[in-house]
Amino acid sequence: MKKFIAVLLVVTLLIGTVGCGRNEEPNNNNNNGNGTVGSDASSKELMDLVSRMYENLGDLVPFPLLEEIPLSQSERIETLTGLTDLSDVEMVINGGAAMSAIPYLFALVQIKEGADVDAIMDKMASSIDLGQLICVFAEAAVITNSGNLIMLVMGTQEQVDGVFEEFRSQMGTTGRKLEKAL
Repeated sequence: MKKFIAVLLVVTLLIGTVGCGRNEEPNNNNNNGNGTVGSDASSKELMDLVSRMYENLGDLVPFPLLEEIPLSQSERIETLTGLTDLSDVEMVINGGAAMSAIPYLFALVQIKEGADVDAIMDKMASSIDLGQLICVFAEAAVITNSGNLIMLVMGTQEQVDGVFEEFRSQMGTTGRKLEKAL
């Protein structure tokens, strides 16, 4: 019986290892040569952008839960970004801490071509709540954009400033900077 359980455990581990193995894809990313992401970037490219940002930021921000949130989860997107109308939204990437006592939230919102980015940023700025994080308050928030990609970050002032500068560095340029503080 012990041998059977041991063999079953080994087979289960092998299946799990094979099923979760890396699938290397060719690097046909949508950047303009200096590391910035284009306006029609894929989910993988946006997640790679966030991963690069977090690598460069080191311990300044908590290890993120990095995921694309399906647009069908409109309530979750509203909680994260303040947006109730998703008709001009192409994609939302969540890069915030998963269930943490650290007041930190990060989102990238990719807007459809031709949509009014400034109006969407204004809506986000008026809707976000620095106290929306469970049991903790963020000190500050910044919303900025690069083309049709909007970044929202909430956390300590140091985190917000660091993430903003890293986003600007990765993208090469940013648009307006909307700030909120306690």
